[in-house]
Amino acid sequence: MLYLFLVLIVLFFLSDIFFRKTFHMLYGKPIPRNANTKEVREFTMSMMDEAEKQISYEENFEVVVKLSNYVLPLSLIAIFLVGIAFHTIIKSRGVIYVRNQKFREELWQEASLVRD
Repeated sequence: MLYLFLVLIVLFFLSDIFFRKTFHMLYGKPIPRNANTKEVREFTMSMMDEAEKQISYEENFEVVVKLSNYVLPLSLIAIFLVGIAFHTIIKSRGVIYVRNQKFREELWQEASLVRD
C-alpha cells in the first residue's frame, strides 16, 4: 500500500514537470512557477486562440464523460470487490477458530486470565 502511495506521488510530480516542459516547447513561454491553479488556467487560456480554446473545452467534456461512464463505475466495483475479499478473510479466520476446538479453549482460558 505504501508503494502504491509513493508511485502516485511520483506520477503527480512527473505529470506536472512534463506538462510544464511541453507547454514551454509549444508556446515558447514557461508557466509561472509559483502560480496557483486559477492563474495557470488564465495564463494558458491567454496563450490560446479561440479554436484551441474550443478544442480544449471539447476535450475536457470528453474526459468528464469518460470518467462518468468508465472510471467511476469501475472504481466502485473495485472497492466493492476489495470489501468482499477482506470480509471473506475475516470470516474464514473465524471459521478456523470455531473448528479448532483445542485452540478455541486456549483462547477462552487466556481471555479469562486477562479478565481476572
